[in-house]
Amino acid sequence: MIISPTTEASIDVFESIFIEGDDEFIAENGVTEGTGTSTDPYIIEGVSIYGPKRDGIYIRDTTKHLLIRNINISNSSGVDIGIQLENVENCVVERVSFNNMVQNFYILLSAHIAIRDCFAAGGKLDKPAPGLSEPE
Repeated sequence: MIISPTTEASIDVFESIFIEGDDEFIAENGVTEGTGTSTDPYIIEGVSIYGPKRDGIYIRDTTKHLLIRNINISNSSGVDIGIQLENVENCVVERVSFNNMVQNFYILLSAHIAIRDCFAAGGKLDKPAPGLSEPE
């Protein structure tokens, strides 16, 4: 399923990104570059996802290497999950900001997933769990 972006001040704005299978790593799904190898991963970056009607980013059944970075996901319509990965291999998520999400990530049946330098605010889980401290 392809959801076309609109452009606001040189930033692509999506309602959501849905990728099912390696063949859907295309520009219409926010992919800006890459070939899917470990040295040249597909890259989804520099987009905003606002008010999604389902998961902000939903990716399933992929094995190609993927880097998701520098993205803002904002919820204004009750959607629970910012990024859902199901049966995904070889994905790095970094510098993603989540606003008003019930759950920032949902990862199921996936391997070789890395998450770095992400930020969440305004949702049900915007405070650390008991026993954990705020990042410095």
